[in-house]
This record gives sequence, structure tokens and C-alpha cells, in this order.
Amino acid sequence: VLRATFLPPELGTGPLALPPALALHGARDALVGPSHPETLRLRMEEAGGTCRVHLYPDQGHAFDPATDADATARGVGFLKRAFGPI
Repeated sequence: VLRATFLPPELGTGPLALPPALALHGARDALVGPSHPETLRLRMEEAGGTCRVHLYPDQGHAFDPATDADATARGVGFLKRAFGPI
């Protein structure tokens, strides 16, 4: 069962129907720690879902333009693979 600080408590303790997720994260993010995306991935897998993680080693919370373009391309590719043409 997925439990994380960003989920509302009214979801209860039962299994969740989770869509696939993608976490694109800057390893130098001082706002959201670098362990967060891996924890998210593990918790989603425990709950029966999937989460792909990509870390950008030289990025913080906000991405530079080149990384933002890469993240956008990864996001679009992820959505196409997960849900079909968009």
C-alpha cells in the first residue's frame, strides 16, 4: 500500500489503482531530497504500480533549458508508451 506525505489520509489503507508514474528529478534539489524519487518508486511498486525514475545529476529543483527540453521529451515519450498517442 502506497503511503507518502503527499497522499490525503482519506485514501485509507487498502490497495490503490495507480497509473504509471514518471519522476524526473534533479539530484542537487535542496527542496525535495534526492532520495524522494527512489522512495516514490519503491512505494509505488509495493502498492502494485510502476514508477520510472530519471535523475539529472547536475540539476536542482528547477531545470536549466537543456534539461527542461530533455525532461519534456522524456515525459511525452513516457505518456505515449503508457497511454498511447497523445
